Amino acid sequence: MLNLIKNEYAKIFHKTSTYVLIFVMILFTVMIPIGSIIIEKIESKVDFGFSYTIDSAISDAKEMEDDTELHFLETVKNLDLDYEKYYNGEKCWQVNELYNITYDYWTYANSKELIKDDNISKEDQKTYNEKYENCLEAIKNNDWKKYYGLRLDYLKEDSDFAESSYIAAKYVYDYRISHDLSPDSDDGINDILTQFEDTYCQYLDTKEQFSSGMITQNAFENFESTYETQKYCLEHNISNTITDDPNAMDDLLSNGYVITSKLYNYLDNINLVLSIVLILTLIVAGNIFAKEFSQGTIKFLLINPVKRSKIFWSKYITVITYATILTFGIFILGFLASGIVTGFDGINTHYITYTDGAVKTIPAILFIGRMYLFTLIKILVVATIAFMISSFARSTALAIALSLVFFYIGNIVCSLAIIFNLDFMRYTIFACMDLKSVVYETIMLEGITLKFALAVLFVHVVLLLLTAYDSFTKKNI
Repeated sequence: MLNLIKNEYAKIFHKTSTYVLIFVMILFTVMIPIGSIIIEKIESKVDFGFSYTIDSAISDAKEMEDDTELHFLETVKNLDLDYEKYYNGEKCWQVNELYNITYDYWTYANSKELIKDDNISKEDQKTYNEKYENCLEAIKNNDWKKYYGLRLDYLKEDSDFAESSYIAAKYVYDYRISHDLSPDSDDGINDILTQFEDTYCQYLDTKEQFSSGMITQNAFENFESTYETQKYCLEHNISNTITDDPNAMDDLLSNGYVITSKLYNYLDNINLVLSIVLILTLIVAGNIFAKEFSQGTIKFLLINPVKRSKIFWSKYITVITYATILTFGIFILGFLASGIVTGFDGINTHYITYTDGAVKTIPAILFIGRMYLFTLIKILVVATIAFMISSFARSTALAIALSLVFFYIGNIVCSLAIIFNLDFMRYTIFACMDLKSVVYETIMLEGITLKFALAVLFVHVVLLLLTAYDSFTKKNI
């Protein structure tokens, strides 16, 4: 059988088109990380003309007659703080916190309309003014440690704020002090810590709501998962991570996970190149019988003293090994290309998830490898369909076209099954072929788990092969 497989590979690589498509595949694999780096550098250096100056902002605030916003903007200008950085969403703790204290303190001490509506006493106005001035002094001196200490004290005193807000803010403050972590730091831990204050507060609130029966267990567990994974990262000083995306169900463009490491983000994007692997594999699977039947070369193969079963299985093994080798090659090349352009920064990144009451981690290389494996399984299933059609049809184009239809209409079929409540569709190949969607539950058909999907695919592949085998071994040549 080994000689038969070698013969099939010789036929594949005898064609110029094979080398052209492999070259294109390699080119795309290398260019995705390189192109991403080039685009990032261009974006960081080129001024696209979307700047919004402090003078423009002040002019707009005057037109809207917004006294609080105007005071905030004029203070930014007087202190010569970088408003454009703040406007563009970049780290600038002084402007961010100046905005907060202006709306939390200054407006309650100086807005006539607010003072009248909320019936704020003179004594309270004085207290708000003192808080504002004390915090403003820390901002002027760029003393973030003093500022956050003051805000924490004021938060504890203010009965209008929930206890969860104070607990979350205190954790963040203590963490910054103990790690000497500036709010403007470019350290990835700083980004996680900034998110964690809101996450911690939401977790405490939803925990209380869950205890009182106001929300479902599933809703609480979503917040708990995000809280536990972020807390784990902070406690273990992990800045580069892959974590589950809590918004995956609401965001159709979400992968189901979030990658902070550029190296693995590029490698994950290179997964798109496997579309070329699909085309190459379908060409082989669609040609492997159909072309021999149409050209009559199958007769020369059958006159040899070799059983048809061996010929059949040698051809199928050729198809699956061809797809597997190409996929593995893209994964290795993609990892090397991504590593070289990033200096292998973040190579020790881990996938972190919270399941069964505990945080679990696996190396990112294995996690991304699993995503490639899911795509490979999908390719192999579609290739088996093309292989089956090729075994009893004489048209390569028909085999490839029908297989591509199966590959791309899965989500459409699932949507129709949901609309018309066709529960039996979960037992079909359409609902189970996209394993990534199964794992991250973006397929809305109920009862589909990874094990269930793999079992359904296995049964379908066996049936397809039995059909192809019966067709080939009993066919009159």
